[in-house]
Amino acid sequence: MLRIHSIGEPLLWQKLPSALDILKETGIKSWLFTCAVTTDASLLAAICQAVSIIEVSVNSISAEDYLLTKGVDMFTLVMENIRFMRAAIGKEKSRRLIVSRVESGYVDADNEFIRYWKSSNLVDDAFIRSRHTYNDLLPELAQVPPPAAKKGPCLVHWARFNIGLDGRAVICFNELFKHGIDPSLVLGDINTKLIAEVWKGTKLTALRQAELTGDYSTLAYQDVLPCKNCAHCQPLFGVDRKTSEYQIEQSG
Repeated sequence: MLRIHSIGEPLLWQKLPSALDILKETGIKSWLFTCAVTTDASLLAAICQAVSIIEVSVNSISAEDYLLTKGVDMFTLVMENIRFMRAAIGKEKSRRLIVSRVESGYVDADNEFIRYWKSSNLVDDAFIRSRHTYNDLLPELAQVPPPAAKKGPCLVHWARFNIGLDGRAVICFNELFKHGIDPSLVLGDINTKLIAEVWKGTKLTALRQAELTGDYSTLAYQDVLPCKNCAHCQPLFGVDRKTSEYQIEQSG
């Protein structure tokens, strides 16, 4: 699955309409993560026709909470757009409309978010995203319990391939949020290599081995590797929480 997400808002990407056309032509399963703040109904309609999973980061159930957590007064517009997309998708099982909220630390509020949206008949699922700091780029929130120390290998290196707009594939999507990417954390450039070459290449293979054993001493870039002490990794084994892969499975 191709996931259009990460740095910035996809609705502001000038090449999004062209990308949607490619998705329709190829039939590739896709996922688009968006705040859904737009007055362009034609763009929303195009997304509903091309994208397999549309995730709206609505984060709230009221205009007051939306303004508090998002910093803008756009809840009414987002609600209208969710209703529009629900109608555009209809009951087509190959498309899913889901909503998410970032973990707030207030369990009752997070549970109420899920209850509200699942009972709305507007979305196919609602869930809470684990809060993370993009490898320490954001401060921790006092009300959110500190993340547990890393135990075992991270799912990312086996299930996800993170590519920036410039074509560079990096070891973790968190690196894409930094102003400058350390060259040693780049797995390869898909402008010059096939994804398969990088995915099966020696650099990622060595990193996977280090993750499995916990021994990073053989990696030349171990001093700048965020994986060793990452508190926000997604465990490869023994995961009770439903990760993004769960939503992909539900899309058929």
